[in-house]
Amino acid sequence: MFGWTTIPCVGIASPAWYSTVMKRTPNTLFSGTQPRSRRRGAVAVEMAIVLPALLLLVVGIVESSNLIYLKQSLTVAAYEGARASIAFQATSTDVNTHANLIVADRKVQASSILITPSNFSSQPYGTYIAVEVSAPYQSNSVVPGWLFGGITLKSKVRMMKEY
Repeated sequence: MFGWTTIPCVGIASPAWYSTVMKRTPNTLFSGTQPRSRRRGAVAVEMAIVLPALLLLVVGIVESSNLIYLKQSLTVAAYEGARASIAFQATSTDVNTHANLIVADRKVQASSILITPSNFSSQPYGTYIAVEVSAPYQSNSVVPGWLFGGITLKSKVRMMKEY
């Protein structure tokens, strides 16, 4: 029963049980005794359990990436506004124009720009000028109101007036 036999077509020795295993149908060779149709049902159930979790993970990654992109966009806009504010004879219109160019280029919705102090052009040299750009995340979200719905992102940059 546990002896060795020779496979006729190849001419090599193999265990005696090899020929009985190879006579089994492909449906039961590696999947135990369950027929293929029952295994397909198990795969459908597994997919029904795993697919929603996987989709939730993917949407969460997309939303988080969008949040980081929005924060970086606001930081760049605030930086460009602050750079414009320290230029010689700069006005608040110059600051708003430079910041809005970045915000419009990055397609940020409902942004606002705050310059502190508001009369920075009449301030003495050495005064710090702060530009803050903010935007609500809900109007810039891929799936509005889902993950980070009610937060407002802000970015503030301070530079010293030199002229």
